[in-house]
Amino acid sequence: MSLPTVGIIGVACSLLLMFIGMPVAFSLILTSFLFIGHIRGTFTALDIVGSEVFSTASNYLWAVVAFFVLMGFFALYARFGEEIYYTANKWLGHMSGGLGIATIGASTAFAGIVGDSLSVTTTMGTVALPEMRRYNYNDRLSTGVIAAGATIGPMIPPSMGFILYAILTEQSIGKLFIAGILPGLLLAVVFTASIYLRCRFNPELGPPGTKAIWRERLVSIKFGGPIAFLFLLVIGGIYAGIFTAIEGGGIGAAGAVIIGLAMKRYTWRSLSDALLGAGRVVGMIFLILVGAMMFTRFIAWCNLADAVREFMMGLALPPSVIILLILIIFLALGFVMDIMPLILIGVPIFHPVAMALGYDPVWFTVLLLITIQVGVITPPFAVILFAIKGLAKDIPIGTIYRGVFPFVMGTVLVIGIIFAVPPIATWLPSLLY
Repeated sequence: MSLPTVGIIGVACSLLLMFIGMPVAFSLILTSFLFIGHIRGTFTALDIVGSEVFSTASNYLWAVVAFFVLMGFFALYARFGEEIYYTANKWLGHMSGGLGIATIGASTAFAGIVGDSLSVTTTMGTVALPEMRRYNYNDRLSTGVIAAGATIGPMIPPSMGFILYAILTEQSIGKLFIAGILPGLLLAVVFTASIYLRCRFNPELGPPGTKAIWRERLVSIKFGGPIAFLFLLVIGGIYAGIFTAIEGGGIGAAGAVIIGLAMKRYTWRSLSDALLGAGRVVGMIFLILVGAMMFTRFIAWCNLADAVREFMMGLALPPSVIILLILIIFLALGFVMDIMPLILIGVPIFHPVAMALGYDPVWFTVLLLITIQVGVITPPFAVILFAIKGLAKDIPIGTIYRGVFPFVMGTVLVIGIIFAVPPIATWLPSLLY
C-alpha cells in the first residue's frame, strides 16, 4: 500500500471517529499515533506524542491563543455584548428592520472582542432575539439575523480561525487579523442591505423600533465607547506595529478586565468563572493543537499533501477552477464539521495546492474561512442553528433553517466578490507589511 493511500485512510478514520462522537483532539491523536506507528514503528509514534506535547506547551506562539480566549471570557462575563447592542439599537433601531441591523452591527463589534462565533450567537441570541420578538419581528428574520451575525465573528480580529490557520501555515497572525477586517465589514454591509431592503418592501418582516432622541444616542456612547476603544487599542496597536499579536492579546485581556471592573460588572464569582472557563477552553485547544501537530506530521510523512497537489495540478484545469473545487470541498465538509477540525485537517492538505498555483496566501486564507462559515450555518448539522434553537425553544427548527437561507446567499455573494477582487483581502495587509 502506497504512503498517500495510507494518508487517505488515516484522514477518513479521523473523520469517522469525529462523526461517531469522539472528541476532535482524541480522534486526531489516536489516528496519528496508530498510523505513524504503522509507517515508522511504535517507538517513533510514542516519541512523537511526547515531543509534540512538550513542543506545543513550550511554544511561545501558542500564548496568543490563551490571551485572546481570556480576553473573550472577560468580555463575555462583563456583559459587553449587552452594552454594544444597546448602543447599536439607539442609533439604528428606528430604521426598517432596524433591530436586525442593530444586531448585525452589535455582532460585528462584539466579534472584535470575543472572536468566536458561538459566543456571539449566545450573547446576541440572549439580548437581541427577545427584543426583536417584542417588536413582532418575523421569526425567520430574527433567527436568521442572529445566525448571520455569528458568521462575521471569524472574520473580525481577534479570530481563533486566523490564529490556528496562521500557525499551521507559518503566516503572520497580525497580517491575517488585518486581512479579515474589510471582508468582515463587507459581510456586515451585505447583511445590513439585505435586512433593510426586505423590511422596506415588506414592513411586517421587521417593523421599525422606537426612535431614540439625540441625547439618548450620545449617552449610549458612554457604554459602547470603552469597548470600542479596547478593540481599537488591540488591533490598532498590532496594525501600527507597536506590539505583536501575542502582546496585543495580553493587553486586550488586561483591558477587558479593567473596563469590566470600572463598569462594576464583576463579582468574585463571575471573575473566577471567567478564569475557569478560559482555562477549560485553552486546555481543550491545547489538546487539539497537540493532535493537529501530530496529524500534520503524519500527513507530511505520507506525502499526502504532495500527492493531492500533483493530482489537482494534473487535472489540466485553470487555476481559478482548482481553487473553486477546493472551496466546494470545504463547503461540503462544513455542512457536517465544525470550523476548528476542518481547519486542522483540511488546511495542511489543501493550502500547499493554492500556494503551488501561485495565489496569495492571505487571500486564500480569507476566502477559505468565509467558505467554511457558510457550512457552519447551513443545515442539517449547523452548530450555530442548534444554539439558536436552544435559546428559542418555541421556534421550530424548520423556521430557523428557512430564516438563514437569504444570509447564506449573501455570504456566497461576498465569497464571489472577494474571489473576483482579491485586494479586498490583501490591501490592508499590504500597507502594513
